[in-house]
Amino acid sequence: MISAPGAQPARGSAAIREAIAKDIADMGGGGFTLVPSPSADVGVSGDLGWIWNTFTVRGKSGATVDAGKYLTLLARKEGEWRIIRDIWNSDGPAAPPAQPASTN
Repeated sequence: MISAPGAQPARGSAAIREAIAKDIADMGGGGFTLVPSPSADVGVSGDLGWIWNTFTVRGKSGATVDAGKYLTLLARKEGEWRIIRDIWNSDGPAAPPAQPASTN
């Protein structure tokens, strides 16, 4: 399952592939680059592992347009590490709630 900002969680392989493909297309189409910090916090306990890190998003000019953090949870299944949960959040302010359309 992935929990992207501003979206419902994506569950199952097909939904996750679709969500990731959309994010990649949106980032590339907009000329954005995702840059993870080189100093990730990584840990393992038995068959569970995690990665916590920060990231920046840069625009075409190279200027930072967003920054945030993420947490990825992995599980070892049949000898392979697989992502079982992934969530990321912007450090920027949340978008204001949408206003209802006027009925006039």
